[in-house]
Amino acid sequence: MDYGVGELAGESNVQKAWERFFGSDDVVGIKVCTIGRAALSTEPLLAAVVAERLQAMGIPARNIIIWDRSADELRAAGYDLEPGPSAVQCTSHGGDWDAPVESGVWRGRFAKLLTQHTSALINMPVLKDHGIAGVTCALKNHYGSIDNPGSCHGNNCDPYIADINAHAAVTSKTRLIIADATRVCWDQGPVPTDLDRVVWAYNGVLLGQDPVALEYQGLQIIEAKRAEAGAPSLARSGRWPKHIASAAARGLGTDDPAQMEITDTDLA
Repeated sequence: MDYGVGELAGESNVQKAWERFFGSDDVVGIKVCTIGRAALSTEPLLAAVVAERLQAMGIPARNIIIWDRSADELRAAGYDLEPGPSAVQCTSHGGDWDAPVESGVWRGRFAKLLTQHTSALINMPVLKDHGIAGVTCALKNHYGSIDNPGSCHGNNCDPYIADINAHAAVTSKTRLIIADATRVCWDQGPVPTDLDRVVWAYNGVLLGQDPVALEYQGLQIIEAKRAEAGAPSLARSGRWPKHIASAAARGLGTDDPAQMEITDTDLA
């Protein structure tokens, strides 16, 4: 992760690299994904290292909040929800919603943790197959930031995912995306039952600031694994992730690989 943040910032010094994205006066929310509980969630150690790097550049621990939608899911994934008042905080949004808003076809409310209680966001999803959207990573992770995700799954979640991410509550706060691809699910996602068959140790971390490009690259990883396993492509399965093109059309990033600057490094 240090190498990736350094490459992204164009800085060899780790602290200076983080200072390219955050100021010491920021209150940083780290939005993890814990719907997979202990089996397939953002690794607590990875989130802890992110919090350590933020503290090293001068952000007080009390101004760093690791969060997701459910306290039960956070605990089951291995997060400590009672770290103490002077430590990095870890909490669910608690159903504390901001006022209703509109963005494209989506109508709903964002968690106040995102809109009011933090000045910056690090999006830390898990790269997974999704039984409806095809792929869930940076973009769909914000289904854990809204009050009505259950009503946003029609038409392969399109254009709901794109419209949610197009709202200023997301675009104005997001500074970094650090996707946990240490273990990746290529089928039966987002909460697979046959873990031994459909989850593999990819042993990677995907970093970027363009959520569309990152989602596109995640799609390539999953499609390659599906082909290797002899599974049909997501298009043939009727689960092509249309939301990627819709997000690109809304100016949230690019889904054209020719326009992506990619650094792919094996540090093993």
